[in-house]
Amino acid sequence: MTHLLETGQRLLHYLQRYVPEFAEEFNPGISRAVIQNTLELCAYELPENFYELYEWRNGHPEYFTQPLNQLQFATSILSA
Repeated sequence: MTHLLETGQRLLHYLQRYVPEFAEEFNPGISRAVIQNTLELCAYELPENFYELYEWRNGHPEYFTQPLNQLQFATSILSA
């Protein structure tokens, strides 16, 4: 497990302990194939950490209302 994912796990553990209702709502991770298909039009090569993060968790519905929106948001920024 990378340092990024270890840090994410520690943060999630903290949230599960102190704000469990918030922690339970995180979207599950998505597959690398879904990420690559979503980023198909992106002209940039993204680092491995980017894929690891979205494979681990795909955002939180309180901030983005549909799964993949966070990834699509990132894609729109990269494409601008």
